[in-house]
Amino acid sequence: MMSALKRIYAVILRIMYFERHNAVRLTEFFYWPLFDIIIWGMTGSWIEKTQSTPIKLVLLLMTGLVLWQVVLRASYEISVTLMEEMWGRSFINLFATPLNLVEWIIAVMLSGLLKMGLVLLYGGSVVALLYGHNIFAIGWPILFFAVLLMISGWAIGFATAAIIIRLGQRVGSLPWIMSYFFAPFSGVFYPVENLPICAQYISYSLPTTYVFDVMREYLQSGQFLWNKIGMAIGLNALFLSTALIFFFRMFAKSKNRGLYRLE
Repeated sequence: MMSALKRIYAVILRIMYFERHNAVRLTEFFYWPLFDIIIWGMTGSWIEKTQSTPIKLVLLLMTGLVLWQVVLRASYEISVTLMEEMWGRSFINLFATPLNLVEWIIAVMLSGLLKMGLVLLYGGSVVALLYGHNIFAIGWPILFFAVLLMISGWAIGFATAAIIIRLGQRVGSLPWIMSYFFAPFSGVFYPVENLPICAQYISYSLPTTYVFDVMREYLQSGQFLWNKIGMAIGLNALFLSTALIFFFRMFAKSKNRGLYRLE
């Protein structure tokens, strides 16, 4: 047990040390969220000022944006970390050690949990500094929303990683495509009722949709829609378990064919 914990801790340290000197990952973590907050915040401020009826538009947009970063970071932590192992030609060496696949999964999930906290603190601080809105004023629900969205991000990440494990580096752009693919259907900035009917069917099959619905309703009326939270929890459990099974199967098939081909 202790040896397994040490291996998990070692993988987490490895990820942290690597990212500390990785300009691309640091840019993704700090620059792009800041850029989105500035653009969407300015747009929301302008619309808010031109409306005759006061609405909490900036707060709604900024809370949704910061929470969506949790989904992205959780997804990236799985799929991009896997890609970086392949790019660095260390994927085979990693699993030639006593480290097993379950330990690696636990390590990247824990690493994602740490970064979720950093994302919330960083995004919330930038929003408060630029627009004077405190997204943490809603209290404990924001952490609840963040955990649910992080699980959704893990599901996306493991499904993406499974495809990468199967097809190799020729699908290296998939982590960025997959994460942003779900954003329009999740209703991050708007109710999904604004989408075409055919798109709404996709939206209501995603756990992220229900989380953002509850977030908007809570910010506007203070009501907590437990029925939608139940849907989000159920769909998260379904999607994460399915993604993990898919990942394990693709890893086993790729291992039988030879992991060397991935590098």
